[in-house]
Amino acid sequence: MKKTINILLFCILSLQTIAQVDSVKTIPYTPDLKFKEGLYLTFNQLRSNNPIPKSRIIISEEIQSPEFLTE
Repeated sequence: MKKTINILLFCILSLQTIAQVDSVKTIPYTPDLKFKEGLYLTFNQLRSNNPIPKSRIIISEEIQSPEFLTE
């Protein structure tokens, strides 16, 4: 009897579980997806394809320089 109650309780509680809900709008990835140029500081920025634009980054290197993002 106790085993049956435990199984029933487990089934009822498992129905109440809720999957994780994303709070960030994600863009579905396809091979044709073009990532915007800029600096991605967080994984959520990458998922939403929303980097910090190169024009907002202050650095002594020239923006069009190939070493811009590595510096």
